[in-house]
Amino acid sequence: MQCELDSYIHTENSLAQFFNNCIVSTDNANDFIGTTELYNEYVKYCNTNNLMAVTAQKFAKSDILKTKYKSDRANARGYCYMKFM
Repeated sequence: MQCELDSYIHTENSLAQFFNNCIVSTDNANDFIGTTELYNEYVKYCNTNNLMAVTAQKFAKSDILKTKYKSDRANARGYCYMKFM
């Protein structure tokens, strides 16, 4: 069952593919990507790889963002502890 789930994630889930292939998790709160920049790069990734992009609202509410990254800068909208590869 886990093998089937992993296969689905890698072949069907554009969010998981984007985060696996384009984002690096860090331990540094200064590594920060703004919300708009992150979503725009995701859309470019999907277009380049013939994947269907989710809406900006679904992107922002994705489990990947909610569980792995913090949005803890008062003066900027985005996510800490991540950078582009």
